[in-house]
Amino acid sequence: MKKLAGLFFILLGVLVFFSSLANSGVGRWITPGHTATEAVSSKGVNRIEVRGPALDLRILPGDREEVSAVLRGGRKDALSVTRRGDTVSINVGEQWFHWIFMRDGFQLDLHIPRDYTHSLVLDVDSGEIQFHGPTKNRPMILKELEMDLDSGDVELSNLRAEQIRYRSWSGNVNARHVSADEADWRLTSGNLRLSNYSGALGVEMTSGDLDVQMDRLSGPVEASLTSGDLSLDLPRDAGFTLDAGVTSGDIHVDFPMRMVERGERRVSGSHGSGEHPIRLRTTSGDIRIQ
Repeated sequence: MKKLAGLFFILLGVLVFFSSLANSGVGRWITPGHTATEAVSSKGVNRIEVRGPALDLRILPGDREEVSAVLRGGRKDALSVTRRGDTVSINVGEQWFHWIFMRDGFQLDLHIPRDYTHSLVLDVDSGEIQFHGPTKNRPMILKELEMDLDSGDVELSNLRAEQIRYRSWSGNVNARHVSADEADWRLTSGNLRLSNYSGALGVEMTSGDLDVQMDRLSGPVEASLTSGDLSLDLPRDAGFTLDAGVTSGDIHVDFPMRMVERGERRVSGSHGSGEHPIRLRTTSGDIRIQ
């Protein structure tokens, strides 16, 4: 029994040693570090899917006619780009040794045509996602943007979508100059910050703060937080009807409104045309409207 225990600790020590070595500068000489590139035509493509394990992902729109993926880290055969009908699938596989030797994970650059206007689906176990359109005056326009991330941070900018769907267990989102006709953001643990946002908005968060600054309100806003503070900065010409409530926390309204109810835990009223409903709820946290 003692011999088995000793053998176990020896093997464990070897794994720890090689893991530390692989993640150092020396590790480049003993672990896979290839670059793999695959591409397919974007003609007739209506859906692009990206799936992978520990993965830092960059979406790079450009003047091109193909969908191209460039993977750094791991074996060359870890990258697969296939097309079936109108769908392009980019898959990054994880080798058995990857969790030991490659703590930093893969790096994937996805190059897509700037004029691609259909669906983009990102499903990543962990890592960071960066997606920046050309400029705020010339945003990347999509029919659907769907992101599913177990853990990691997301940066978005200069994007316009008919529908945005986001799911995350752990991680922060920082988005600038993003607009959506319909948006559903769900975070278990992490902060959501939307700057220069336009359109409709739906948010459900368990633990984290929500900070939204809107350039244009053109749809309903509904946000529910279990633990965290909520801040909503609205344009002066917004027409809305507000219903805000807290279980434990304070409500601050620094916005001229026609008040219907103003209590310690509940505030309701309207501004302008009162066209768009705004419903805000926190269980433990403050609400600020300005």
